Amino acid sequence: MTPAAQKSRIYFLWDFVGRTLQYLYMVDYAKDLSEMRGQEEEVMRDAIGREALSVVLVNDRVGKTDWMVDANCDVKVQWGEEVARAAGPLRTSGT
Repeated sequence: MTPAAQKSRIYFLWDFVGRTLQYLYMVDYAKDLSEMRGQEEEVMRDAIGREALSVVLVNDRVGKTDWMVDANCDVKVQWGEEVARAAGPLRTSGT
């Protein structure tokens, strides 16, 4: 749990995904969303939104991610194919 010596897109995405997993551990994620109510539904909807945003962050090719995380360091990150596959395809609304 030692903080990174240099913050980069990798660090911020790792942290973002880790926090998203913490949200999922707060709910019974095996349940269908339509069965959830109250705080459980809110947490699950937030986790779903964070999952979608993580796909956008991985697939970013124009620098939005760097702007969002204020990654003004010299480390330029290109995600490998394995990370891109794990993130999944960039979806558009309505699909």
